[in-house]
Amino acid sequence: MSGLGRAFLPSERNQSEGRGQEALERLAEINGWPLEAADAYQEACSEQWARRSERDWTCDLSLLRQCGIPVPTLLDDRGHQRRVIA
Repeated sequence: MSGLGRAFLPSERNQSEGRGQEALERLAEINGWPLEAADAYQEACSEQWARRSERDWTCDLSLLRQCGIPVPTLLDDRGHQRRVIA
């Protein structure tokens, strides 16, 4: 798949604004796919997103801090929001 193809994947926002078909056609065009293949790809991506969204994810940010890369102070080393006690 082309690096640009993913940017044109029909999203919920595009579909709610009536641009889902346009985005799907653009995805097919960029990748040289028939429209049916783009539709199948969009469906597979939606299913994958749903499966991945069923769990909570964390991100270890400690290496960034160790390398001197600023990380927002409201995040701990696992990417969780710190509790702010006033």
